Amino acid sequence: MSRPVANSLRDEFGMARAILEYSLRENIAGFTLSGLKIPRILQTWRPGSELPPADEFALEVAIYQEHLGDRIAALSCNRKMLQEIWRFNEATREFRELELTIPEAAREVLDQLANLVNALFDQDRSAAIRSLAHCQNRRYDLVEEIAHKLSPPEAMHA
Repeated sequence: MSRPVANSLRDEFGMARAILEYSLRENIAGFTLSGLKIPRILQTWRPGSELPPADEFALEVAIYQEHLGDRIAALSCNRKMLQEIWRFNEATREFRELELTIPEAAREVLDQLANLVNALFDQDRSAAIRSLAHCQNRRYDLVEEIAHKLSPPEAMHA
C-alpha cells in the first residue's frame, strides 16, 4: 500500500512546486507577510536551535505552511492554481505533520521555512525557488519512510 501512496505524494509535491515557482516568477513583488501569523517556534528559530517536542509546534507549522502556500499561489492571479494548492494542502497535511515528528527533518523544515520567509520578505526570487526545491527534495527522500504511517489513500484524498 505504501508504494501507491508514496507515488501519489511525489506527484502532489511536484505539482505544488510547479505552481509555487510559477507564482513567484510571476509576481514576487506582490508578496506580503501582512496578516500571516508566523509560528512562535519560527520567530526565534536559528540553525542548531534546540527542538521542542513535536506536539508543541508540528500542527501550527503545518498550518502555517498551508497559509504561506496559499499566499504564494495567490500571486499567480490564477484561481485554478490557488484551488489546486488548497487541495494539495488538504491531501498532504498528515504527511507534513508526520515530517515534523522526525527531529532531523523538523530541523531542516524549520531552517528552510525560515530561509523561504526571509527570501520572500527580501523579494529574492532565486533564493525562494531554491528553498522550495530543497524542501521538495527532502520530502522525496522521506516519502517512503512516512508513507506507511499515513492513513489509507482514500482517507487522504490522494
